[in-house]
Amino acid sequence: MHQRDATVVYFVMGAFLLFLLGMGVGSILTKVKPAEEKSDVTTEQHKNGKLTSPLLSCEIAKNTGMKEFTLYEKKLEDLITTFKAQGKITTAAVYYRHLMDGAWFGINEDVEFTPSSLLKVPDMITLYKMADSDPAILKKELTYGKTYYAGTPHFRANTSLIVGNAYAVGDLISRMITQSDNEAMFLLRDKFDAKIFNTLYSDLGMKAPDDTVSDDFMTIKMYAAFFRILYNASYISQNLSEQALTLLTQVVFDKGLKAGIPTNILIAHKFGERTYVESDNKQLHDCGIIYHPTEPYLLCVMTKGRDFDTLAGVIRDISKSVWDEVFSQTKQEKQ
Repeated sequence: MHQRDATVVYFVMGAFLLFLLGMGVGSILTKVKPAEEKSDVTTEQHKNGKLTSPLLSCEIAKNTGMKEFTLYEKKLEDLITTFKAQGKITTAAVYYRHLMDGAWFGINEDVEFTPSSLLKVPDMITLYKMADSDPAILKKELTYGKTYYAGTPHFRANTSLIVGNAYAVGDLISRMITQSDNEAMFLLRDKFDAKIFNTLYSDLGMKAPDDTVSDDFMTIKMYAAFFRILYNASYISQNLSEQALTLLTQVVFDKGLKAGIPTNILIAHKFGERTYVESDNKQLHDCGIIYHPTEPYLLCVMTKGRDFDTLAGVIRDISKSVWDEVFSQTKQEKQ
């Protein structure tokens, strides 16, 4: 066989092999699930008590991949308008994030509020960040030598610290979150350098709270970031992120988000209340992760009004409305 003929034969054989290889790769790619089909993976991750899911940590544009929620966002806006007309609220904000694909929408997400006790969550994250480097910190005992907070919250804690007793940092964190214990919070802040608690805000590109300023300063979208970094285990270790979310599932407040979902559904959340004595204006907020069996989501609701119990009812009704919509859509997908 001449050299030229041999070259042609080898070229044809090579092209044929590349064609067969391409067919094989193509058939494999057709069997790969598209990125949005992660329900089985995500559901599996929340088995065995796992509350985190480090798979997704990127930012996604508002409403991306959520055509089914575009109309529902308008329904929620109408619901908030109705609450305002009824005098139940002066304003409210809602932030919803689908945790399987990161798509989200917000209503009044740029309106500023006073988060109050919601800030106990970043305090917890800061202390757990320290424990990542030095686990012994959680066992360190702090002596409760004085009363810090003279006021009485409307939704008060069920427990209180005893002056003169010593408490482990880990126990104080638990009380601060589950009972929303202000004394535990102030004791922790008093015994650690205040600059430490500002680091998290700086890392997330936020302005740290100023205790001397009483004006609203944080939006609902900004606050939701604290729950996102816990769910994605992107700031502290997964083990401590799990521990933090476990405490948040034990929060005793049950009149807001929790009241709007079935009793068998797990929720990791934190509430906060604020009263402006000079005007009698009030704020009540509730933010958390609702562990729907196949469609876990983050929901935050912030409200302003005149009556705490009425504001709690508004948060409950918004929570129920969102749950019903998620349930309806997942039911339709199965049919």
